Amino acid sequence: MERGLIMFKNVIDGMPMSGVMLDKSGLIEFCNNHFLDLTDWSHDDIHGKCWFETFMPEGKRAEGKKEYHEAIKSGTMRNRFESSIITRAGKEINILGYLLD
Repeated sequence: MERGLIMFKNVIDGMPMSGVMLDKSGLIEFCNNHFLDLTDWSHDDIHGKCWFETFMPEGKRAEGKKEYHEAIKSGTMRNRFESSIITRAGKEINILGYLLD
């Protein structure tokens, strides 16, 4: 793994806010401990899983996937977003997110 990416993950992991990294297809590459504590998952449970299938409410998955893939393709990712996610226990919680390229 690239040294800069390792350093970035170390910084994000120590922050008291949630951090998640997805690949271009929407698979989870990294989640920090704060996010894992909030959602009651472990790294091993969710690494490589589809963000949309794992965390988005069922009625919002298709639209979320579509928006994400269109944004990736066109290069027009929103910097700030609000969304609902589902915890491991099935509780729906609201999050505020910021996207980084």
